[in-house]
Amino acid sequence: MDYPESILPKANYVTPFPLEALNQSDFSVTRRIKGKLEDNIDYIGGRARIDPDCLGTIVGMSVNLLGGTFLPEFTSFHQHDRGKETWDGTSDIKLADYEGCYEDLGEDFVFYKLPVLHGAIYPHDYKFEKKGNYRAYQEFVESKLNVQFTEGIKVPISITLTLEHVPTNLNYWHFEMRVVLTDEKKQINKGGSWRDLIFTHILTTVLCQEFTEKLETEGVIAPELYSKQ
Repeated sequence: MDYPESILPKANYVTPFPLEALNQSDFSVTRRIKGKLEDNIDYIGGRARIDPDCLGTIVGMSVNLLGGTFLPEFTSFHQHDRGKETWDGTSDIKLADYEGCYEDLGEDFVFYKLPVLHGAIYPHDYKFEKKGNYRAYQEFVESKLNVQFTEGIKVPISITLTLEHVPTNLNYWHFEMRVVLTDEKKQINKGGSWRDLIFTHILTTVLCQEFTEKLETEGVIAPELYSKQ
C-alpha cells in the first residue's frame, strides 16, 4: 500500500481540530499495537482484553481520528524523523519532500470510541505503599499532608483523559492522549513515583479493556470543520 497522501496537512486546514464540534459517540480513533492482535488478545468471561505491553507507552499516546480522510488501514504506517515532527499549521505538505520518513509496519491496530479517551473521567482509590510516593503526590497537588501516612493508605483520585490535536507533517489526523488530574486540572507528563500507579490503572482498566476489534461508529466529519473556506 502506498502512503496515503489524503492525510497530509494542507495550508487551508484548521489547527487545532475542533473535537468538541463532533457528536463524539459517532466517532472513533485507532491505535497501532506491537505485533498481531490475535497474539495479544485474551477473552476473559467473554470479554476481550489485550496485553498491555502491545500498546507501548501511554504518556502522550498517539491515536488517529477517523471520519475525515484517515481510513483505519492507514494506521499501519509509522512516521519518523521529519515525518513525525509537528506540522507548522500553514504549509502545504508534499509527500515527495519526506522520502524515507515513513514505513508500513504491517502491524495490527485497535479502535477506541471517542468518549472513552476524550473528556472521560475515571475515579479510583489508589493505594500508596511508600511514604515518598504519598508525599510526592501531595506536593504535586500543592496540598499539605493532612492525613498521616500509613502503609497502604488509599487516596481517591479522579483522572480525566483528553485528546489533543497534534498534527504531524505526514498525518493531519494525529492526536495525543493527555492524562489530567480532574480536580486540580494538572496534566501528568511523565511516569515514575506515584504517577505509575495512575498510568498502570488507566492502561489495564481502560486501554486494555475499553477497545473494539472492529469499527463500530459511522460518523463523517464535514470538510468545513477542518478546512478554511
